Amino acid sequence: VTHADACVLNSQNSNGGCTPLMRLAMGHCKNPSLNEALLLRLLERGGGASVAVRSKAGVSAAGYATQNGQRSGIVQLLSQLEETEIQRTAHLRCSVCSELLSERPWLSYFADRAERGLEDNKLLRDFFCQGYHVPLLHNNFHAINNVRQIRKELSESLAMVSILEKEL
Repeated sequence: VTHADACVLNSQNSNGGCTPLMRLAMGHCKNPSLNEALLLRLLERGGGASVAVRSKAGVSAAGYATQNGQRSGIVQLLSQLEETEIQRTAHLRCSVCSELLSERPWLSYFADRAERGLEDNKLLRDFFCQGYHVPLLHNNFHAINNVRQIRKELSESLAMVSILEKEL
């Protein structure tokens, strides 16, 4: 399997965040024996790197296999592979939900921008300069600190707080 093959075999689509392995675990091939053969072939060819990935719905390939009535041997195999992958990559995962963490969260990027004087929004500049963002950088807050739109969300929230402070 080439690097390109592995990238394709383990990629998530943009709609539901499902990998090819998840699609096969859902039984997208209407012929059950062909579906199972393709699933096993995919694992054999390197498609198992995504075995611990969760879709946007929060379900792994093993979960989809269970939900869609796949043979118990397939469910067990996917569950074992998922657990092995989670253990292997535990140092790269959130201790609360086991999601893979980004090397550099978006919140950190925006804080660095503010520190370099590149933030033009006064509310955000003050938020970052006062260090209010620091507790949010903890890995347990990855669902907040690694949202690409965090700058917009913070700006809107800080604007609302500012208005409320003036009114109260």
